[in-house]
Amino acid sequence: MTHTTTVSLPPADVLARAQQFFAERVPHAAAFIEKAGPSFVTLRGQGGEEIVISAWEDKDVGERYAVRVMVTPAWEQVSVQVDDTTTVAQLKREALRAAWKRSPLGEQEYIVKFRGAGVLDESLTLRALGAVPNAPFIVLPARRQPVR
Repeated sequence: MTHTTTVSLPPADVLARAQQFFAERVPHAAAFIEKAGPSFVTLRGQGGEEIVISAWEDKDVGERYAVRVMVTPAWEQVSVQVDDTTTVAQLKREALRAAWKRSPLGEQEYIVKFRGAGVLDESLTLRALGAVPNAPFIVLPARRQPVR
């Protein structure tokens, strides 16, 4: 199983924190260093399970910042970490995933609004839209919901 995430820490700090985290666990949940290098650490647990953590600096990604996204069907505002190369489609996917706590089903059934207008081309980057840190977005169903 592989998990990937992006953080703002330098790679050396990520590896140091991982080593510290697993060293401080109670014995049955601890993991000990088996191999280590400048960009990875391999940890072995008491039951023989192996955890490999690799960290690198992504030179292609600019500074990351948070934007606010109101997901109206869940009636929840979520914060999504983005950079200037993030597309509107990626933002929508991450906002729906954060609001629903699972992978979004039928994400094409939702639209994104920015500055009061629907974003028709979801391949646009946030830089092209002029988004800044803490910019507000809205994700809502593409079809209007009847009021009863």
